[in-house]
Amino acid sequence: MRKMEAKTAIVENIEPNDGLIREEKEALDRYFDCNIEMRIFRLSFCIEKISKEEELKKLDGNNSFLANATIINFKENDSWHSYIFNAIVTIPMMKPKKKEIYHNFIPLLNNYIYSTKMFDCQIKCSDKDIYTYKIFGSYFCQQNSFTSVCGHAALCMTINNTDLSKIGIITAEHLNKFLRIDHKSKRFRDNINISDTNIMSFLESMGLSVDGKNFFENNYDGKPVIDYSEYLYRYIESRHPCLLIFTTKEKNEMHIVPILGHTLNTDLWKPEAEIAYSNIVETEAL
Repeated sequence: MRKMEAKTAIVENIEPNDGLIREEKEALDRYFDCNIEMRIFRLSFCIEKISKEEELKKLDGNNSFLANATIINFKENDSWHSYIFNAIVTIPMMKPKKKEIYHNFIPLLNNYIYSTKMFDCQIKCSDKDIYTYKIFGSYFCQQNSFTSVCGHAALCMTINNTDLSKIGIITAEHLNKFLRIDHKSKRFRDNINISDTNIMSFLESMGLSVDGKNFFENNYDGKPVIDYSEYLYRYIESRHPCLLIFTTKEKNEMHIVPILGHTLNTDLWKPEAEIAYSNIVETEAL
């Protein structure tokens, strides 16, 4: 937000019974079998410097906001956990000019994010007074590691950045209900994994077609037959979100990340995350 010259951060206290958070609270209550204590904040970042509610209502809602994020903090066994329940962030770009639309601007930082759309956001001034605005950007969320794992977050980011306006925002609990996870007799904490067949079935239930590819198919030397980054590039450039599923080197557990765009910066996947996750890189380095 500093790089995008945000001037104001508006912080709201959100109640656990508010909108989509209610289902998240109920899921955590069932998992821990108690009434979980929560502290929830929603942040809105604005390019204008404002200090009063009257100034807020005079803003151009479609050009003044950079991000909207809801952060959930919950207490479990005297320990606090914190994660981003959802966030809408606009594409890093040149400072907006009057009467222009976000997606007409030149992106900054050599980041090219193609899975984007217009999102409706709000600031609750009072119970009866809600200020609404729009952000053209990309959806992000995190797992809480109890009732949701990386597969939940990756699927939510993929689907919510796709233009399925009639469905609305998909949360982790949508996937849990699809898989019949009740957080008591069947819990992710006991087997913290989601199979690729679960992922494919859920995506297809949302009306999305899926093109799956095994990069190690018919190869037994432990190295991919096809370079995944080259293969995925055509989909990303065509504005189709991708999901990359792989196993980690430490615990050999499945991990999944959404791919929503690409960058020409030095913070690429290969020099950063691939070194952390992959055994192949270490082998080649030796």
